[in-house]
Amino acid sequence: MCTNLRNMVRLPAPGVVIRQAGSGSPWERLACGILDKSGIRLDRFDYRPDTWSLVYVLRGRGSFCIPPGQPRPLAAGDCFVRRPGMVHSTVLDPGSGWCEAFIGIGPHLSTALHAAGWLCAGPPAWTWGLQADRVRRFTQLRSALRMVADNGLPAVAAIAFSLMIEALASAPAEPSVDILDRASVLLDGDVPLAPAQVATRVGIGYESFRRRFRERFGQSPAAWGRERRIDRACSLLTGTALSIATIALRLGYANPNAFTNRFTAVLGTNPSRYRQQGGGR
Repeated sequence: MCTNLRNMVRLPAPGVVIRQAGSGSPWERLACGILDKSGIRLDRFDYRPDTWSLVYVLRGRGSFCIPPGQPRPLAAGDCFVRRPGMVHSTVLDPGSGWCEAFIGIGPHLSTALHAAGWLCAGPPAWTWGLQADRVRRFTQLRSALRMVADNGLPAVAAIAFSLMIEALASAPAEPSVDILDRASVLLDGDVPLAPAQVATRVGIGYESFRRRFRERFGQSPAAWGRERRIDRACSLLTGTALSIATIALRLGYANPNAFTNRFTAVLGTNPSRYRQQGGGR
């Protein structure tokens, strides 16, 4: 074991336990561990995880970043989450002796907990505070996961969920308007994302995201995104010399025909005629 002198918290020995949850995908699992990443600088770069995990920093310094945002500094006592499909990077100070505890769950489990509203914390990184009792609970969870028989896994999972939810509850809530503004930018980005992907990026459950988006903007995320794509298409047709095929590709359509059909269905005229008429219909 090692000691964090600043907080006088004894850190457990590194080690990871992974237990399969069911007989399906190997990603359907429950995991808990302590990882010593001393000497590592680039921990994850543009990482798109398949599983959900909570990371609790026990020692060291680093940063967490979801592109194109600014890096969020990390230190002992901070938490961050890795959500399925959420592209992010973690960079560590290799001389800071980074050590972390984590809990990981498979995509089916995380989807169910999201639907229940239990994994819908605001920011993906926040300060929980380094406490000896919390470190001990991670260690106890790891031991229980190692020793329990298969028929006892649900009880251990409940302990893991309780610890996860307690950590998430300590995160400051983000105002709904901020989440929805971020969502609208992602739906209208250079590479438009599907509504389910946007919900994952902003950290709320899909059904809750659809309901809150409709309340705010008066239409579903999918319908809003389609309208924004047509608006951008109009601007590109009248303000640039880009070909129809290039515009279709830039806006994320599968091919020029799909773009033309959608454009015509919405505006009653095809992209070429719209351009020739300078935006007239």
